[in-house]
Amino acid sequence: MVLTHSVDANGADKAGVRWYELRKYPAQPWAVYQGGTFSPDAHHRWMGSAAVDQNGNIGLVYSISSSTMYPSVGYTGRLVGGSSRHHADRGDCGGWWWVPERGEPLG
Repeated sequence: MVLTHSVDANGADKAGVRWYELRKYPAQPWAVYQGGTFSPDAHHRWMGSAAVDQNGNIGLVYSISSSTMYPSVGYTGRLVGGSSRHHADRGDCGGWWWVPERGEPLG
């Protein structure tokens, strides 16, 4: 199970999407398996929604805007086997793949 909520990603009122993957093993309570905050650049992201497929790949869609971007919809995902860390470096999102909202190709 995956879930999201919006957070202040940098302590200076920049919105980001916090995500969690919960897992439940037999005879054990639900527990946070992994999670993090997706906020790889200067744009605000909020109102996220996440889903996980039968293979464990996670997809995340969210609203995005900033002073240089009209409100839009963005998306990203995380493939099974990706690292639990993620950060802002384009091309190395720690297991996350993402499509830049400006239409630039993945590189």
